[in-house]
Order: sequence, then structure tokens, then C-alpha cells
Amino acid sequence: MSIKTQEYLKAAITILIIILLVFILDLPKDIFVTLGVITPFAFLMYALFPPKEKDLTRKRVYITSVSFFIIFATLIFIFNLPNKLFIFIGVLAISYILLDELFNNKKET
Repeated sequence: MSIKTQEYLKAAITILIIILLVFILDLPKDIFVTLGVITPFAFLMYALFPPKEKDLTRKRVYITSVSFFIIFATLIFIFNLPNKLFIFIGVLAISYILLDELFNNKKET
């Protein structure tokens, strides 16, 4: 499977995780409008401007995931948003790490 296909598959699985979390945690359904607008735009930008051929190391993936969780958790805490969002962001951070480990994005030779 090519790296590009793996990236699209990871994005699709992430979107499915977001949709499932919205229903499981009974969050507002407005996120679907946002997903409907941003997802095609993100795929288009990825197709037009693919990322550089630099491999992401595990360390960088873990740091990115944990830092995004900390930033969003801080914003959730500061603005006194529902505690369900902590679970939402935590599951997304963990799924990002697990999907990266699952697909193990190394160059094909």
C-alpha cells in the first residue's frame, strides 16, 4: 500500500473516530458541518501540496500528540467547556499515535 493511500486511510479512520465520539459523548452535531467543509479542503491541499519526504520519528509523533492534547485541554479548562471534551481530545490523541504505529509510515523501497 502506498504512503499516500495510507495517509488517506488514516484521515478517513480519524473522521470515523470523530463521528463516533460525537454520538457516543452526545456532543453538539454542529461539528458535522465543520467536517463537511474542512475535510475536502484538507484533502485538496494535501493533493496539491504534499508533505516533504521526511519521515516522522516516533518521538516527534508522540510529542505532537501530547502537545496538542495539552494545548486543547488547557483551552477547555480556561473556557470552562464540558468535561466530555477532555475525553474527546484524549481519544483523538491516542488514536493519532495508534494509527501511526499501525501504518508505520516508512518509505517503501
